[in-house]
Amino acid sequence: GMDDGLSALGLDAGDIDVVLLTHMHTDHAGGAMISSGDGFKPRFPNAKYIVQKTELESALAPDERSAAAYSVERMKALSESGALEVIDGDTDLAPGVRAVRTGGHTAGHQGFEFTSGGETVANYCDIVPFSYHLRIPYIAATDLYPMDTIQFKKRLVPRLIAENITLALAHDFEHALVRVSEKDGRVNVTDIHQKETCG
Repeated sequence: GMDDGLSALGLDAGDIDVVLLTHMHTDHAGGAMISSGDGFKPRFPNAKYIVQKTELESALAPDERSAAAYSVERMKALSESGALEVIDGDTDLAPGVRAVRTGGHTAGHQGFEFTSGGETVANYCDIVPFSYHLRIPYIAATDLYPMDTIQFKKRLVPRLIAENITLALAHDFEHALVRVSEKDGRVNVTDIHQKETCG
């Protein structure tokens, strides 16, 4: 579990300072809170949790299509915990750490870019959950605003290629970190350990 992963790194929950939430669907944010008596408390007691304003609004009052994806009780407890930092739009969070509001998957979905030593690693989570979603028209059926996803990817994919950005894929079991290239109009991904596949 999460605690075992932290322990393997010589850390525990109290050592975590910041939790970056791409969005508040249960498969991405459900672990942010843990049971405590008859309610919930933040899993990481010393951390601030960062989320987009529109995403928090959706999580606290989801529409009929989204209701099953959010745990309103958990997210309400997080909102009331004092640990939440709400941002609105693209935001520089620290030197080399940038939140980028993407929309698309949810109204307030965001990705993150981490830059150090001239290298950038980006995580756009459910905008590009699998490598084949790098193809502009390939959209996850769970996206609430698919045209927003398409518009964002039209800007993102050429930038990933031109700037040689490493992309982290949130749901892809075969490809965790990839570089993106294009040949003969086809987008390809290369794992950072050099195994090439078509995207």
